[in-house]
Parts: sequence; structure tokens; C-alpha cells
Amino acid sequence: MTAADIKPSTRFFGLFVGESSSGKDCAISSFPKPMLILDSDLRKGILAARKWIPEEEFKQIEIKQFPPTKNFGEFDKELLSVQSLITRGACPYKTIVINSMTSLSRIIMTDAFEFMAGNTIGPKGGYQLRLSSPGDYKFEKAAFFTVFDYLRSFPINVIIVGHTVPRYEQVGDNQYAQTVQVGTRLSLTERLANDLLLYFDEAYEFYKSSDGRNYYVAFHSQIARTCFDTLPHGRLDITNQNFYQKWLSFVNGSQPKP
Repeated sequence: MTAADIKPSTRFFGLFVGESSSGKDCAISSFPKPMLILDSDLRKGILAARKWIPEEEFKQIEIKQFPPTKNFGEFDKELLSVQSLITRGACPYKTIVINSMTSLSRIIMTDAFEFMAGNTIGPKGGYQLRLSSPGDYKFEKAAFFTVFDYLRSFPINVIIVGHTVPRYEQVGDNQYAQTVQVGTRLSLTERLANDLLLYFDEAYEFYKSSDGRNYYVAFHSQIARTCFDTLPHGRLDITNQNFYQKWLSFVNGSQPKP
């Protein structure tokens, strides 16, 4: 195979990022169904899509919840179950969603606290607060890589949700230099966030207007990237629109109808 043989695929494997309530759930709900959402955020943002997703489609979105009290082993079992269905040619799902990396990190770190040695602080006989150690963060990174390696092998659409936080840099080279926001980054440790981005050719950043009435997506930004040259630059307005169909219209090389 040569580089000329590599073609973008309309089987989607990608990252949806943005602040909370920036339209990610509504965009996700437009993808092909049946859909499985592995939900560790325990929020109800997807209900906002009910007003424009047909009820028969909405009923094909299965949600399995993983609160922080569950350990990573439970999450891993679910991925193994889906992988087994795929191997047997019996997988009913067309799309699987991990919602989100931010809360999955908490589940993984709960396991790290149990399995890795570390320090605790707190009053004698009282609540002991566990302090994360370098070993915990190595455990977290290995667990995320395990999850993403599973997902990358699935022959169905895969969406992983992440949240963003401001990224700051100091302007100037003296001790009084001002710190200013220069963009956004994933809401994980900076090193892990950079490592996980390496898994994605498709990473899209979602936004909403200051009055909360309009929603946008960027395919090219500090975080966002794509290997489809037909996806537009700048922010694309996706308010009350079927994101998946709009995305397909660009990916297939034709502009969407107004």
C-alpha cells in the first residue's frame, strides 16, 4: 500500500469535544441506530434531541450507566461483550458512544486508588483522602489505551466525548507577565490529553452562542482536525439540524441544501 491508496472512511471513529451543553449530545443522537451509549456522565442532555429525532429512532438509543462507584472492570466487561458480538457477527449496534472521557477518568482512578500503593491524608479515625501518585496516572493512561484499542477495532461508528477547559500561557518573560487564555484543551492531565489525541483523525469541537440559542461545530481548530478536505473551515451552524446528515453531505463531496 502507498499513501495514495489511503482513503478517508465514512465509518466514523472520532472525538466530540466542547464545554458542557455545547450540543454534543444532539449531534450524537443523529448518528445511525441502534446506538449504545456507555454513560459515565449520568446527565440527560440527550433529551434535548427528542424534539427533532423521531420517537421510533429515539427508542433505539440504549444507555448503560457507569457511576463513579463502579470500577473500570465493569466498563471493560461491556466492551468485551460488544467485541464478542462483533466477532460472532451478531452485533446489533451501528454506533457506540463513550460519554465521556472526563468521567471515565474518575472511574479509572477509583480502580487505581484500590490497586496502586499511595499516600492518604486525614484525621485519625476519620475520612482518609487518597493522594494520587505517579503510579495512578500510569494506570490511568494504560486503561485509556486499552479502551481506545478496543474501540478502534470495532467496524461500527465510534464516538468518544470529551470536555474542554481553557488553556493559558504567560505573555512576557518576567515574573509579572500576564497569563492569558490562548485556546482550549481536553479536561484531562495535559500529557494524557496530548497522548489520546494521537488516536484521532477526526476530532470536532462544539460551541454554543452566548445566548444559548445557536450551536456550532468546528472541524479545524486548536483541538479539532479532520482528514476530509470537503469539511468547511470556520464555525458551521448546526442549530436544529441533523448533524450526521449534514456531515455526510460534506463527506460525500456535495454541499448540503439550504
